[in-house]
Amino acid sequence: MSKIFSELLKRPVAVHPTIIKAFGSVNLGIMWSQLYYWSDKTRNKEGWIHKTMKEMYNETGLSRREQETARRIGTKLGVIETKRMGNPCTVNFRVNFDKAAEIIDKYLDQQQNETNNIKLDLGKKVSEAARKTMDNVNNKKEIDNRPPLEKMLTDKQRHIQIIGIWARETGMKIDSKEIMQSFIRRNLKAASLLKGYSEDDIVETIKVVKQTDYIKKFTLETVGKFIDEVVKNHKKEGPRIIRFEAFEKNGMRYSRPIYEKI
Repeated sequence: MSKIFSELLKRPVAVHPTIIKAFGSVNLGIMWSQLYYWSDKTRNKEGWIHKTMKEMYNETGLSRREQETARRIGTKLGVIETKRMGNPCTVNFRVNFDKAAEIIDKYLDQQQNETNNIKLDLGKKVSEAARKTMDNVNNKKEIDNRPPLEKMLTDKQRHIQIIGIWARETGMKIDSKEIMQSFIRRNLKAASLLKGYSEDDIVETIKVVKQTDYIKKFTLETVGKFIDEVVKNHKKEGPRIIRFEAFEKNGMRYSRPIYEKI
């Protein structure tokens, strides 16, 4: 196997056949899956992804016409949103997770119904069980009127809890499902790196960073940079770190911990 061919196989475009079948378009399935891959890597707070036709072609192999077709079908279905922005003005993309899930669920239900028509007796039992399950899920959704922040803090997934802790401690206003989902996407990677730390460790580090004057604007990634030093210090006997300060030495800029006075 040639080296070039070996390198190509390391970077495939991941697309599930169910997505293609549900959307009814191979090109849309490929484009949507690639945009989904980039959805948690964009720096845009609203989840918009800047992707030129040339970049999309290089990543997926979709020609200009194939991209235009995929975009037209995707916007019609509602699984892809587009917006012109920037200077020069270019098309940006955003995937609609809820609409995509709705279409995929509908497709799977149709497939289940076709199976039920072939196996009537078994199909009735499966359909009834599926309906009961969906009813239970829907009922839970209807009665779960808790604020988004509370849902994040009590989520079963640890990284979602950590993002909730970050929002609570920094006073972030999470007052809708859309804002919550966008906030989770932006902080997913940083939160995953903090899974091994306790809530007390994370809260204490946030307090320290808050009091550090030279850090005017900090993110969850900033907490990850300082948490090891804060946690290590708190395991020892002695004064706690309350903040960091910047200093210069030999033309280089460094930071050092400042301890509480005892």
